[in-house]
Amino acid sequence: MLKKLSAVFLSGILAVSTVLAGCGNSENNAQNNTVTSQTQQNSEASSSSVSQDSASEPEEIVTIEYYGIDLTGTNDITDIADAVNAISEEKIGVHVNFNILDFGSYLQQVSLKMSGQERMDLMLFAPAPPATFSSMTSQNQLMGITDLLEEYAPNALEAVGEFVKGNTVNGEIYAVPTIAGFSTQLYVIMRKDILEALDLVEKAENLSSWSEYEEILAAVYDANQNGTLPEELQTVCCLSNADLSGRVYPLQGVMLGSDNWSENYGVDILGDTYGIIYADPETDTVKPYYESEDYFETLQRVQSWYEKGYIYKDASITEDSGDTLMANGVTFSYIATGQVGIDDIRRSVTGYDVVASQVLSIPMGSSVSQTWGLCIPVTCQEPEAAAKFIDLLYSDADVMNLLTWGIEGRDYTVNEEGEAVKAEDAVYSSNMYLWGNGFLTYPAQGQGGDFMERLQASDDAAEVSKYIGFSADTSQFSNELTAINNVINQYRSTLESGASTDLKGEYEQYCQAMENAGIQKVIDAYQQQLETWLDNNSFQK
Repeated sequence: MLKKLSAVFLSGILAVSTVLAGCGNSENNAQNNTVTSQTQQNSEASSSSVSQDSASEPEEIVTIEYYGIDLTGTNDITDIADAVNAISEEKIGVHVNFNILDFGSYLQQVSLKMSGQERMDLMLFAPAPPATFSSMTSQNQLMGITDLLEEYAPNALEAVGEFVKGNTVNGEIYAVPTIAGFSTQLYVIMRKDILEALDLVEKAENLSSWSEYEEILAAVYDANQNGTLPEELQTVCCLSNADLSGRVYPLQGVMLGSDNWSENYGVDILGDTYGIIYADPETDTVKPYYESEDYFETLQRVQSWYEKGYIYKDASITEDSGDTLMANGVTFSYIATGQVGIDDIRRSVTGYDVVASQVLSIPMGSSVSQTWGLCIPVTCQEPEAAAKFIDLLYSDADVMNLLTWGIEGRDYTVNEEGEAVKAEDAVYSSNMYLWGNGFLTYPAQGQGGDFMERLQASDDAAEVSKYIGFSADTSQFSNELTAINNVINQYRSTLESGASTDLKGEYEQYCQAMENAGIQKVIDAYQQQLETWLDNNSFQK
């Protein structure tokens, strides 16, 4: 089917798991949290070191300012930047100043720099405002790059294929999605050592309903309460939030009201990063997600689990993700989106072997192109050079392995299976979906040397939404989205963590507040744009 495609969504949830981390830092704090910002002096030194006599090397080195995200706590990217620049200067005549910040600081700095019209030549869009693809395009903060990509980044266009349609507005391309597997599934992640102690591994591996999962939660809860579990296996809670928004379920693009998992299903959210709308494929109607029966039934299930003591009491306010909570012995399980090999990935970040029981597969829609990707802001001073570097990130395996794994022999080694084995004293590590074409990188230890092939096979087998390629222009309702986001911040974490003391009453207040914030205008605009898009793409009907 789509042989050269793939992008985000590593658990969706790894990225989303840190969405709100550090958002309250001051500007100075954000600057102090920058992992590395190479200076112009370094750039000039690198430029002068390039031989001007070599016909194979560019005559002039152009410097660009790149802004990206650190999700691993890496404290020094200098050596990696030097190694990447040695390649990029020779191959494309571009020197990159890497400005890498923690997620919270990045979101703050993007907002400040955009409002201050400060120079950013290339940046990463992310699944959290104000750095989302939709929020930046709606505010005219991104440069149209169709012509630039065609001339300077053909490899990037070839690699992402038709998924770039999800980053296209009114016929103009504004970004390129990173590639790390487009297909996404919903999983229940459980610690295997606790399951083994309670003789529940087989049951966990064959779950088919929420009631069966609840039986496991009850068994773990009882074992914690009566001391049946050894002390080293005891946890604070049975189920925690997966991300930092307090949500026990990733309630966005999934309908989970039915107890039987076979009756749960995914929907296309049309690139909506706020989790407020979805498209009904039977009628092509845009609907408010939070008003669906499935949504409220899921809230009721969460409320029941909270009252029974299964859910982490601080889920709505914690600054830790599910991965961190599991790593720290706080939780037995959490529910998250992810991809093929999620058990290996979770083991690497939590330190525990896990059982990952798949609930459903989410259709590949426009949102897969709008989670992580590269874009050129309107404040860019060197758009051609930025486009050239984009192309390098989608075509050069050495560059991608440097940025993902670090320096071979110091930060990682490659075993006989062709997997990257991270060194215990690694100075640097990152994530492939933060950079470019992840299919160019080594799979992680335990994933298997054929992991990328399996990931591609998962993409090929996944359901493709009829709305793939649709991208909404949100500029006409940007004020409403701001008001809606305020409502979400006020109500959602309490409702979706089970912590509400009056579920029905607070849910009704939430719905009314959304109405007051202008949700109907948003729905109407999405509907009109979708109908226009369907008319122009009649083969999708």
